[in-house]
Amino acid sequence: MFDLDTYNQTKDLSGGPIVTVKYDDPVRYIEAATDERGNVSKAGMVAYLIAYAVAAVALAYWFWM
Repeated sequence: MFDLDTYNQTKDLSGGPIVTVKYDDPVRYIEAATDERGNVSKAGMVAYLIAYAVAAVALAYWFWM
């Protein structure tokens, strides 16, 4: 959603209007997948294991190449 208040106040400037984006929703943090009870699910654990393995391999490749 564009910030129309800022646009309307600056639309007549010689350099052009200032166009910004307004974020209404707060940024959600990345979390592991959980079940109904709030426990980390097996799929969430596997996803984190894969992500950490990929990161470790990428770092190892970066250091040794």
